Amino acid sequence: MIEFATVHPKPRHEATLQVMYKRTVVGWYNVYRVGTSRWVNLSPQEFKKLLPSVSDKARYGTDVITATQAIEVGLI
Repeated sequence: MIEFATVHPKPRHEATLQVMYKRTVVGWYNVYRVGTSRWVNLSPQEFKKLLPSVSDKARYGTDVITATQAIEVGLI
């Protein structure tokens, strides 16, 4: 039997939120909660902890985080 690894393993029982991120000119990341005006500015280390699967070369994109992660970084 072949098993496939998921790119973004999230607990199925926890609510998730869609986020958009943009890297700033100084290398930090603005992370926006989609559908709201909420956003936070994260250092590269904080961003990597939040979204470890995102490439260091990525300048912008979208992803999904758990509600717990959103609370930890201040998006909720």
